[in-house]
Amino acid sequence: MIQHKCNSCGRIYTAEVYFCSSCQGTEFSDLETREATVVMSLQLFATAAPYPDVYYVNLVENNGTKIFCRSEKQLEKGKTIKIEDDGTGLVCS
Repeated sequence: MIQHKCNSCGRIYTAEVYFCSSCQGTEFSDLETREATVVMSLQLFATAAPYPDVYYVNLVENNGTKIFCRSEKQLEKGKTIKIEDDGTGLVCS
């Protein structure tokens, strides 16, 4: 997963932005994120295609930014996990 860090103030964004909402800076550096800490994990049922009927959505934190990712099993709060993009979204394990 790629995060974008403002070169002026250091604020980190998960989506690409054209200017920093904190300092109005316009130059960013890309950070490749592979690990995060689990904040919470919730089970979802009867989800939309192309996802499985039952899976977990997880709120995780990395560099002060909270991100959602999915997993096949419930993840333990406070645990450090790996994040990957499988083409349909972020997957954590």
